[in-house]
Amino acid sequence: MSRQPQFPWSGGAEDSTPRAQPQSQARLERLEERLVQLENALRGVARESSISVDSACPECNQSLLLIRNDVARCPKCHYRYTF
Repeated sequence: MSRQPQFPWSGGAEDSTPRAQPQSQARLERLEERLVQLENALRGVARESSISVDSACPECNQSLLLIRNDVARCPKCHYRYTF
């Protein structure tokens, strides 16, 4: 059974932090656009590879866990566990 990847940084409540300066705002918008592009690419690769994308790695918190054949694995630190 294939799960739709859910990313913890997608969506969510509006941030109440002060607005950035114009240059910073433009940079932030470019980074947000790039993040959306990367999320879409990751979803596509996961779907084509029959891999599910899960939550952040509990060991390193540097990557999301990839799940295949009931094994979750972190591509960054190689943490793994079996369901």
